[in-house]
Amino acid sequence: MNGVAVNGGLAFALCCDIRLVAASAQLGDTSVRAGLLPDEGGAWLFPRAMGYDNAFRMVTMSEIYDATTAQRLGLATEVVPDDLLQDRALEVACSLAAGAPLALRAVKLMMRRAMESTLDSSLGDAQQAVLWVGPSADAAEGKAAFLAKRPPRFTGS
Repeated sequence: MNGVAVNGGLAFALCCDIRLVAASAQLGDTSVRAGLLPDEGGAWLFPRAMGYDNAFRMVTMSEIYDATTAQRLGLATEVVPDDLLQDRALEVACSLAAGAPLALRAVKLMMRRAMESTLDSSLGDAQQAVLWVGPSADAAEGKAAFLAKRPPRFTGS
């Protein structure tokens, strides 16, 4: 995020798994100040990102935060100097792209579901994911690459 991300813009950003924020960015919600409500799922997303009390305060008091405060509150994953934001975003994207697609997909699914479930249910999801990912060609490639001390070449199968 670069610039100002408020109201629906912040809600859209919170749908991302990793949120890089320029040091000069500002994030918040001012809906109530305009007689409106948090839109684009903000009332659901804000408390999950920053806790109910911080979300309630941000929305009802129409607060906008600097990047460092936004990170401390859970709205941002990482604050990056403005001039390095694009380079860091590319670095993160390349790191994710180098991962095993099936494992990345399973991890995202498991973590998202875990936010709304019990430990027992989450362990059951992990068990199912192991049965799905464990026998994959990517898992075999990961092991072979580790033993050969070379980067893996994942295919998503």
